[in-house]
Amino acid sequence: MESVTVWRAERRLRWAAGVVCVVLLLLSLRVLLAYGVIALLGVGLVLAAVFQTYWMLLRPRLTAGPDGVVVVAGRDVVRLPWRDIRRCEPGADGLTIICADGRRVVSRFPQQRQAAASTPTEADRAAAYLAQRAAWERKPKGPAPRYEPPAPTARR
Repeated sequence: MESVTVWRAERRLRWAAGVVCVVLLLLSLRVLLAYGVIALLGVGLVLAAVFQTYWMLLRPRLTAGPDGVVVVAGRDVVRLPWRDIRRCEPGADGLTIICADGRRVVSRFPQQRQAAASTPTEADRAAAYLAQRAAWERKPKGPAPRYEPPAPTARR
């Protein structure tokens, strides 16, 4: 059985955004209870900021599974069968998947980061895996390619 691989924002970034959102929501509740209707505009702006953080940072992801790739970005959820994928290009804005019909689908994560020339980034590895897996689906030879995540880095 083939595993499902999910790419999203870095764990520490997701944790930080989640903590900030919870703190803002608790402070908004406190302000709303203290000032009532007068605070609605301010609380509304805080809720809009929390929603935007969720929409732009916590929601986007790229999932690769047995049936293909699912890209969650912006308002769209795009499902791409493996046979439709032709190329993948990592970039600073995310991973661009080029389909057989010329369509380009951009996933916000994984994003290309600066690294040593000899060290492939997670975006490089993900792009290579997706391209190899799509090619394997069109002409299966041997076992299906597997994604090898980069080795965990030491914490400072």
